[in-house]
Amino acid sequence: MKKTIALVLLALILSPSANAFPILSRLNPLHKTTIVETNHKRHFWTKETKVEVGVLLGTSLVDGIATGKALHAGAKEYNPLTRGLVAHGTPAVVACEIGSGVVIGTSYLLFRLHHDRMSKWTLRIAAVAEGAGMVREVAIVP
Repeated sequence: MKKTIALVLLALILSPSANAFPILSRLNPLHKTTIVETNHKRHFWTKETKVEVGVLLGTSLVDGIATGKALHAGAKEYNPLTRGLVAHGTPAVVACEIGSGVVIGTSYLLFRLHHDRMSKWTLRIAAVAEGAGMVREVAIVP
């Protein structure tokens, strides 16, 4: 058991992913730190992000309205998490927008944690998924 733990720690210390853990990277004798100084400021609200957030909020709004119309026409909500929210009309739209807010917040958190690419892809995937759901919902609504 002790040998296994020692081998795992040695693998963590010598692995390239040890850079994610400052304590482990200092223990690695093969690791050389280089600090790159730049004056480049990172901004979350770029044109691309504004467009993606606009698409996400717009498709989410249309999806919420289409869901409300479908429910009033006699359709049934199959998602157990949102079934109680969407049965009342306006809360359906609010619930959709809260979900979009969670996605935007997650993207911003990833950006602040210096996961810029993951932040961008979070918004992109959410916008595409919401758009696909909206197209499906609008096709169903009479």
